Amino acid sequence: MKERLYTYKAKPKVFIISIFPLEGEVWWGIPEFDLLATNITVPGFSPLFPDAHCTADGDLCQLVTGESEINAAITISSLVAPLKLDLTTTYSLISGIARVNPEVTTLSSVAFAPYALQVAFTGYDPQGSTTPNEYPQSIYRTEVFEANTELRSLAVGFAKTATLNDSTLVAVECDVATSDAYYSGRILSEAFENFTRLATNGSGVYCMTAREDNATLEALLRATAAGLVDFARIIVMRTASDMHRSYPRQAADEPILGEPRQFRARAAEYLSSQDQSRARDLGEWSSTFAAGVNATNYIGDISGTLGRTPDFGPASVFNDNPAVLKKRGAGGVKRSPVGTKKSAKGKRNVDVRLGGYEVEKKGLGFG
Repeated sequence: MKERLYTYKAKPKVFIISIFPLEGEVWWGIPEFDLLATNITVPGFSPLFPDAHCTADGDLCQLVTGESEINAAITISSLVAPLKLDLTTTYSLISGIARVNPEVTTLSSVAFAPYALQVAFTGYDPQGSTTPNEYPQSIYRTEVFEANTELRSLAVGFAKTATLNDSTLVAVECDVATSDAYYSGRILSEAFENFTRLATNGSGVYCMTAREDNATLEALLRATAAGLVDFARIIVMRTASDMHRSYPRQAADEPILGEPRQFRARAAEYLSSQDQSRARDLGEWSSTFAAGVNATNYIGDISGTLGRTPDFGPASVFNDNPAVLKKRGAGGVKRSPVGTKKSAKGKRNVDVRLGGYEVEKKGLGFG
């Protein structure tokens, strides 16, 4: 086999995927594990962040992708090429800070995402559709990814045991929206809330922003299809550093120009505190983790690339037997899924949210 020609330098148990230096540095200098003990230069990594960092035994590794989908996709694609690392049984922790939806949770909370949604394409323009609540007819296969529910539940349990510097950790389960374009404000945020529910057949709860996650997941999905990575061993986690919209009577530009600058360093502290706890737990490599955590839900992309039929997206929208909405909450907050129905064309419609109200859209007008 071709891959036998390469010499593997490490077979990590956990790989931390950081996005930019502030997020990466919080992992360094921790007494329990020295991530800078071994530095492996990987061809294709960003010139700014050319190395994968690992402990001396190779059990725990980390990289910094650089911001934006392009950097994330190229770095992760380079990582999974079987040159210097064996990632076939590695758990990947996508770990970063994010802007938060204040209607779901609050600053410094930690979100573990069931879904990651790419909102910058079909979220802005549902191509081929005639109404905002009609499923896009032209898709790119990267719009939605679903992660392992059982693994996420374990991660949430670990996070809740973390000790923070000055408060109790709030851990929630809600979804992340990926957009290269840095956005803020009520109108765009509500539009992406609507798209999240539409693209997940009503079960998604949008709460965090990202600029890289869907690109990272697409690279890991293709690597899984090639037998290089296990998509069932991925955790998507974001820590809330600032708000993605203004509060009532606050200037619309304040979340971008004001408060966010004050919260980022603080959020990194929280990120470090809780992630260290979970990394130690996963690093113990109990029999549960060594054997893998069986995914009882669908995992993968919108097209069923890894097998099975997605419970979201076109496979469930256009079949005669549409998906059943899943009841899921964000942390301790009860959030009922939005009702969906098929239009006369057989295309799924979803109730949408405009200006803080739930409305049903019928045809080309408002019902």
